[in-house]
Amino acid sequence: MSSVFEETERKYPGSASTVARNWERLIRDRTEASVPCNGCNACCRSKTLQAQVRGDELERFPDAVWNDNTNSYVLKKNDDGSCTRLVDGKCSVYADRPKSCSGYDCRFHLLAGVIPDGNDPVMQEAVLQWDVLAIKSRGDAEILAAYRLAANDGGAPSTVGDAEVKSARWREFLSPVRMHMQSMSLNECREMYRDADEEARRSVADAAAASAR
Repeated sequence: MSSVFEETERKYPGSASTVARNWERLIRDRTEASVPCNGCNACCRSKTLQAQVRGDELERFPDAVWNDNTNSYVLKKNDDGSCTRLVDGKCSVYADRPKSCSGYDCRFHLLAGVIPDGNDPVMQEAVLQWDVLAIKSRGDAEILAAYRLAANDGGAPSTVGDAEVKSARWREFLSPVRMHMQSMSLNECREMYRDADEEARRSVADAAAASAR
């Protein structure tokens, strides 16, 4: 884990509005995600993420097993938590993988401000390799604020799934966000979110260091 926190060059994730539009499209249309993975296979190695298999996909994946937590069929995992379809570091069914895989975008963590905890170090490392979402316009700042307020409404989300459900109400928070931010310059908005995200990263680093002692 230490290499992640010492990393000086992070991957560019895109602007907040671009990632939000992509996320909305994935949820609405269940289309394939457009994510610059650049060889990353963390979602295939995560012990907590489950590759859900829909009813119309069971014929392609007859060895899928029922999972009570997701209330769905899922692909089997190896003892180390990785997907059984991951072979030599690559997805062996990539062209015909389940929709839950092709539609997955880990940048949602950046949008909702939710960093995976130490229970899933693989995804934690993957998320921390991204830079903070770019804020190129006031719209970017407003959308990012609305998503994070929605995700934390009534308390911090207990899981990523909880954050996904809660953040779906982000549009309800746009008007108060705009009123609050109207006196802030674009640079002030950028600095506010970069400072907040860097503080979150430091907290994760401190927790990782403490658990390693």
